[in-house]
Amino acid sequence: YNEIPTDAQTVYTAIYDIQQIEVLRGPQGLLRGLSAPAGSITIATRRPSFSRAEGYAQLTGTTRDGYNAQLGASLPFSDRLALRVALLADGNRGNNVVNVNRNNERSRSSTQSARLTLGWKPSDSVTAYLTYQYLHADNRQFQQVVGSGANPYGTYSTLFGTPLIFLPPAFGGGAFAPNTAVRSGPALTPSSYGAVADGAFRSINNSHIVNLSTEADLGSAMLTFTGAHQFSKIDTRRDLDVTNALPGYLQVSNVISPYVVDTAELRLTSKNSEGLAWGIGAFYTQQKGVTTVNQDASQFWYPVAPGDLVNLPWAAIGQPQIPGFTPFPLPNTLGINTFVNVPVNTRTWSFNANLRYKNGPLTIEGGLRYTIARSVQTTQLTLTGAVNSGPTEIIPAALQARTDRPITGGLNISYAVMPTLNVFAAYGHSFRAGSTGVSTPAGISNDLIRTNPEKSDSFEVGIKGSALDRRINYTLSAYYQILDNYLSLFPDIYYRAPAAQPSTGFFQFNYNGDATIKGVEGTIDGRLNDNWDFGLSASYTKARYKNALLPCNDFAGTGKPNQTGAPAVTGSGNVSYCRSNGPLAEVPDFSLTANTELRFPMGAYTPFVRALFSYRPSFTSERVQYTYQDRELLNLFVEIGRASCRE
Repeated sequence: YNEIPTDAQTVYTAIYDIQQIEVLRGPQGLLRGLSAPAGSITIATRRPSFSRAEGYAQLTGTTRDGYNAQLGASLPFSDRLALRVALLADGNRGNNVVNVNRNNERSRSSTQSARLTLGWKPSDSVTAYLTYQYLHADNRQFQQVVGSGANPYGTYSTLFGTPLIFLPPAFGGGAFAPNTAVRSGPALTPSSYGAVADGAFRSINNSHIVNLSTEADLGSAMLTFTGAHQFSKIDTRRDLDVTNALPGYLQVSNVISPYVVDTAELRLTSKNSEGLAWGIGAFYTQQKGVTTVNQDASQFWYPVAPGDLVNLPWAAIGQPQIPGFTPFPLPNTLGINTFVNVPVNTRTWSFNANLRYKNGPLTIEGGLRYTIARSVQTTQLTLTGAVNSGPTEIIPAALQARTDRPITGGLNISYAVMPTLNVFAAYGHSFRAGSTGVSTPAGISNDLIRTNPEKSDSFEVGIKGSALDRRINYTLSAYYQILDNYLSLFPDIYYRAPAAQPSTGFFQFNYNGDATIKGVEGTIDGRLNDNWDFGLSASYTKARYKNALLPCNDFAGTGKPNQTGAPAVTGSGNVSYCRSNGPLAEVPDFSLTANTELRFPMGAYTPFVRALFSYRPSFTSERVQYTYQDRELLNLFVEIGRASCRE
């Protein structure tokens, strides 16, 4: 974002007054920024004009309470000093879900952002841009549920007036029978777009970005510097009881995630376009901040057999005694609040050098980057309530600090066979640091806590060209990527902790596995005449694990992913492991998109018809054992007329 690696959530929340968006596929990071194994997206905001005052304003509204207002204007004070002002206000219904237990309150999101860019030219050879952007985004979103509704069992609130806990029917009828007067909510179908949680899911993002970009023309070379300070804080509060199993009870989770990053990069590049050119650069970034999680982790269900009932003083559970009733045993996890502290401390230095040779139709470019990446990852857990302990360090000492020193780089070759046809080949070697799980269950093995670094080698060949007097453009490429220790997330994996710290449940783990990616992609677009445009893009990508041993749910002990029978762990580890040659992601191998626009000029007005079509074939997921149906999506746009006014 303006030449700095940044928080994707902040960038995508407010895209406005943009000069250019560039999508780069394959390993990146050779010439700038951080190493990226699969590609990068570069976004440049508009800069002020030094020559004239100009600007725009636009407003969009929808019938579903959506609106988007944008404004951008350049104010030149002189040919040496200018200011660009940009504003955004955006709002919509989010996922369009209505909470039937909160007076039919709708999901709602709103975003306000402002950006100031000051341009300064102290001389003809030096230019500097200082940008400040502020963002405030407030997203209140309810989680949709589907079902017939439920009559919860009797609760303590039935007896004591305090909604604390569900009691199973094992404790006999009477007051502990299902309370038919209380329901989790009405019957809801998928078309209801309904939620029943007593509480909301609200996320507030406040973000500040200060960015300085300068360049100096040294004659035969160009010196550029880009630096930034970024501070974002995302405050998320949600009611974990999304099905309203405890009416009147809010099981709240509050996560505060700061993103504090300082970045600086210096590059020196030669200016010659022919012959031998060169470039060198140095990059530094540091991220700090402490993420905090404050969550109600109270336990509510207790499958207690009659023989398990024991005499405990009622004072132990903070309730008055009921004559003639024997209280049941309460696990230590009853009424527990968890507080998790996750400090972040990472530093990255990198140094790169590249050479480019161009002689007529031939261009060869290559380079190397040496990186030193150091991080310290710790996590402290504190428990209060029925159990008081901590702060306790979750991550073993041997897994807290890590230093990686990868060498990455690439080589690109292109040759213009003719003015309208280029052939190219590219190779890239990339690196992605491993991850450390900051909230994993206690007592699990190290491989489920920290992953290994990911390394990959990527190869691509293709052609780019045009035809019919450049009215038609086309590309065709084939690519192959080898990934060592591909890093991926495995959600909802059943685990079993050791006897010393007994616990079971479902969790999401990061894990490594070797993989390969191979595929072909083709695009064709053009203008058949002055008023008819079209585009077509199709790709086939086979991304598969390569005999990787991965966490899985293997309840039946077959060695393959399944959820047959009661949850269980196959083998002696904390989770089941299955050999996989399956897909890396829950997406089909083939995809296709097409678009066309037909215009009808009528004097000052130009009505048009536009169509966008996408196709996704059916595919079967090995992880969740589900076959997704094929999907065809067609969007049609009709504009009756548009008039323009220019001075």
